[in-house]
Amino acid sequence: MKTNQVYSNFEKTQYLKNKIFDAFLDGDYPMARAFVSVMLNLAEVEKGEWNYSNLIHISHTYLGLIHLAEENIEEAKKNLLKSINFKIGSPQLKSFGPNMMLAEQLLKVGEKEVVLEYLKKSGKIWYFIFSFYRLNKWRNQIRNNEIPDFGVNQNLHLMKQENLNLERRH
Repeated sequence: MKTNQVYSNFEKTQYLKNKIFDAFLDGDYPMARAFVSVMLNLAEVEKGEWNYSNLIHISHTYLGLIHLAEENIEEAKKNLLKSINFKIGSPQLKSFGPNMMLAEQLLKVGEKEVVLEYLKKSGKIWYFIFSFYRLNKWRNQIRNNEIPDFGVNQNLHLMKQENLNLERRH
């Protein structure tokens, strides 16, 4: 990213999300953590703005996934709850709901109580008409010791923006 150009905080968010995604997939957890740290700093700048909850959600979801990959389940659980710890969701979170990748991975290691708490908190920010149905279905499946098919919510908000290239922008 060239330093003499001005980018919107949304563009910075997309750029950082791509960098975190690449580092995480490469198993370069120190690099992923470094980009997450930058994203959390950007969240402080965005506090009170519509993008704040996206930044918090993405950052803590990735931190939780990193902790889980490093077999630190307690920190992964803390980050799952931190990822949904805000009062007002972004338009994206209100419409499409939160990412469920970390929740699913925690279910696979038997951590159903924290996932149920996460789903309860998710219901406070996810307003889409079908969210109530989905959340109830998922909760019931988890209570029956099943791992739900989270569908699109498994990768939502963490996917890489393929056509974003701020480094070559004029």
